[in-house]
Amino acid sequence: MPPFELPSRLLSGPDLGGGFLFQLTRDREPAGFTFHLQDAGTDAAARPAGVPERLGFAHPPGACMYGGPGCWEKSFLLPEPELPRVRAAYNRTRFVIGPMLRQATEPPPPGVFEDGWRETLARIAGPLAAESIPWEVTGPAAAWFRGVPLGVPGEVGLATTPSGADRLGELLEAYLVEPVHPSGASVPAGTEPASSDGAAFVGTFRAGLRIGWSGRPGGAAGALSAGPGSPGRAAPGRPVMWEGIPVPVVPLEIELVRSARGGEAERADRIVDHLNRVGWDPRLLAPLLDGPELAPEVADRIRARLSGPSGPVQA
Repeated sequence: MPPFELPSRLLSGPDLGGGFLFQLTRDREPAGFTFHLQDAGTDAAARPAGVPERLGFAHPPGACMYGGPGCWEKSFLLPEPELPRVRAAYNRTRFVIGPMLRQATEPPPPGVFEDGWRETLARIAGPLAAESIPWEVTGPAAAWFRGVPLGVPGEVGLATTPSGADRLGELLEAYLVEPVHPSGASVPAGTEPASSDGAAFVGTFRAGLRIGWSGRPGGAAGALSAGPGSPGRAAPGRPVMWEGIPVPVVPLEIELVRSARGGEAERADRIVDHLNRVGWDPRLLAPLLDGPELAPEVADRIRARLSGPSGPVQA
């Protein structure tokens, strides 16, 4: 009989970080890596700043042989040669999970957003422009950049192409908390995944700005949001100037539908109020409201609230 093989092998741990115990494993099927963490209890110097679900971790469906019944996991379907990058992201996650969790529910400390976004742009704006890689700010940060009165974001989402996702991983490699990885099933070696995700925490071990990105076929100009199943559109939104640098930002009409689809009613209402003041593009908004992304009653509520001047004059 062949020797018995465990479904995964331990690569690192138990390691402390942010009130948690961490383990890193290499998994056999599906082939990839997993970050495991559990409340460290009396072994930690501090209590966790929040629940890991806010960062995309989840309890496994069965018992975890590393973290026990209270284990949270996040897996990345990547080949063995990606271990150095995975290990670096694992260690940075341990060191910065505290501020990442705090900023998932609280505004970042003064100056943290500015410092983190300045460093991010310094690393990505020039190379992405020089290489003609499309990218765009999406999510709540997009509404904030376009002047909707929301709190300073603790995270910025970016949409790009699959190859753009890989390039962002290279440009932000020192800050990675998630290695760039296929967002669905693993893919054969040497082929490009249909879609890829990654994340970085740009700053220090005490404070920083989380940058998450998704690469989808068609890139930033082809997606409603960074999520799957998004309808297309013809062109990216007009850039917003930030400290003299043009930042491509998703149009507010698209962020409105994304927020409403995600159940973020308060954010959607604030976007509608802003569009009522500055105008909106009916050529873009009308087909989104008529499409299958929104329940009819949600779309009707948005139509009823839109009362300002329409037209492609969005700020």
